[in-house]
Amino acid sequence: MESVASELQARGAAAVTLLVELGHDVTLFASGDSRTRATLFPVWPKALRLGPPLSDPNAALAAQLEAVSNCTNQFDVIHAHIDWLHLPMLSRAGVPFMTTMHGRLDLP
Repeated sequence: MESVASELQARGAAAVTLLVELGHDVTLFASGDSRTRATLFPVWPKALRLGPPLSDPNAALAAQLEAVSNCTNQFDVIHAHIDWLHLPMLSRAGVPFMTTMHGRLDLP
């Protein structure tokens, strides 16, 4: 599973890098240890797969959703990679959004 996660992360990072190189202002809501050319908005100290086990990993997703919801009006479009969890929030935010669905990467 690690190679699949790494490949998806590499593709996502490549897309962010390309958008930045094309002159777009990109904000990445991710873990604080992320390396990116975009503006990083850290919502969790360390990548979940690299940190200590959490009692509920959804706490990090809730923190991410809260961070995004507090500034949706600052974006022209939002692209979410957290499956469906953001749909109730973003459907009411008044900002166009798109969703990448790829399933959970921590399950076999």
